[in-house]
Amino acid sequence: MNQPGKYIIYLFLGLFTAAALMPSCTDGNGPDDLDRPADKVSLSISFQSEQQLKAENGVRANEGGEIDPDVYDRESAVYSLAVLVFDGDKLDGSKFIGREIKVGTDPADKDYETLEEITDISLTAGIRDVYIIANAPDGHFNGVGNFDSFKVKMEDLSNQGMYGSSDGEPTDPNGTPIGGEEPDGRFANLVMSQSFTGLRLNSGAPKHYLGYSGLTDPGVLLDEQGNAIKVELVRLVARVAIQKIAFDLPSTLTFEQGGNPIEEFNHYVDTVFLLNAKTSSSYFPEDNRFTNPLGSFGYGNIPGYTYLKDKFSIPDGTYADYLSIPINFPDYDITVHHAPLWFYAFENKDSESSPTAFVIGVKYQYINPGESAVKTKKVYYPVVINRENPDKEADHDFIKRNNQYGIEVTIKGLGSYMTDYPFRSATLRSMSVLVDTERIMEIDETVGTDLFPWTGNVYK
Repeated sequence: MNQPGKYIIYLFLGLFTAAALMPSCTDGNGPDDLDRPADKVSLSISFQSEQQLKAENGVRANEGGEIDPDVYDRESAVYSLAVLVFDGDKLDGSKFIGREIKVGTDPADKDYETLEEITDISLTAGIRDVYIIANAPDGHFNGVGNFDSFKVKMEDLSNQGMYGSSDGEPTDPNGTPIGGEEPDGRFANLVMSQSFTGLRLNSGAPKHYLGYSGLTDPGVLLDEQGNAIKVELVRLVARVAIQKIAFDLPSTLTFEQGGNPIEEFNHYVDTVFLLNAKTSSSYFPEDNRFTNPLGSFGYGNIPGYTYLKDKFSIPDGTYADYLSIPINFPDYDITVHHAPLWFYAFENKDSESSPTAFVIGVKYQYINPGESAVKTKKVYYPVVINRENPDKEADHDFIKRNNQYGIEVTIKGLGSYMTDYPFRSATLRSMSVLVDTERIMEIDETVGTDLFPWTGNVYK
């Protein structure tokens, strides 16, 4: 054989050997290959794992206390789910489960089926951002095609009103913006959410599992410590309540500048309202792709807001009647009275400069010595909710979502905020540093996630 022919044969043999050693294009993908857009995987999410039930700040972390645990089970139940998965700005996968009325439920007392997981959400392998919303109105996220349209839907959701009531009243467009959907009967359906940004869904497993602490499977998503990643849905709102207003007044009070101490007087609480209450919030406050709305403050009483705005550096706000409760009691104790003094409040990221506060309005009636006419003075007592205090047990300052704040107040004097009476300070005070330097009030505050029921008017 001549030399050129010999080299040609060797060349063909080499090419054939190299081709035989290459993996076939029809072979299954290995773990290192499972990160291409064509590689479909699935994601399932559990809301019933041991970690979720014991999570310190999770809505399903119900200790029960003195209240029937079933009450907490109902209030933290998941009735509808929306999960959206994004690859950058592109919607990569989604799944929605709407509410279903329990079969055989009395039409007069409708009840929903509860959800413990959502399974087999189809998406492509890669690092993805996952957003979970529970108990939003059914169909709210229909039509979402990219991240911008999702943000618009979330902004719409943050301003929704309370849907329905146990008495069958129609939706109140000015109602408390907490979410929910008819029929609610026993449930206000508080909206809950959680996000996972940068979640690695490219392990090589065809099925991925989030929140499954008891499952042994290569697709279980783990944290840096090797534990199953926790799913801890939290409510968008906080719930704040005045539980007690007591009086420990001296035997005489001076109602008029330069006047004499008065022994003949009486008092009654006629208003409780919120000041600097946020009217919108972000469902994902830790995600910098969602803006945490600045400003957007509401107040519940026009005369009180107008008066206090001249005394404090209070931002401009919008009147909202749901932020005020008119009452008429000489004192107040939730264990005795049936009128609840509670509000839903959004997390306030502007708390350092404009903290959310209760304002207790008290009317005093008195008669000056030697006169027969009864005179009236209105006094406002602002109480900053969960204000900065080195001795408190709460691990945060001011209002944080998914927390409850119970306040007991003892009023011991008139203070500085009496209408038709000269203000004692020539400079505006900052509400963030409001302290009781005059010892006019004693405030006892408790902070937690399950101090009282989240829904309804009973929280004794």
